Amino acid sequence: MNSPKKDEWYLQKIKILEGLLEEINIRSFNRSITDILKTNENLSYAKTLDSIHLATELYYSYHIDQEIGIFSYDKNTNRVAMKLGLTPLVSEEESF
Repeated sequence: MNSPKKDEWYLQKIKILEGLLEEINIRSFNRSITDILKTNENLSYAKTLDSIHLATELYYSYHIDQEIGIFSYDKNTNRVAMKLGLTPLVSEEESF
């Protein structure tokens, strides 16, 4: 049997998660992303899927008027993001 405190905690966490998920945008992988991957040498220092993620972030950063942060616990991905001018949302101490 769950305690009311645990239920309240759970409901708060679900609400936070739902808020975060509302901020996620889906982007089709198309020529725009491929062009960024081909022309930005810094992306070659990240793993393949991380490079695609970073290239997509770069694409968005060229098309919207607000700062985009990247959320990754991978130190290398965050280092590459910084080289690209993106802001890691996870500190160096929290990364592995």
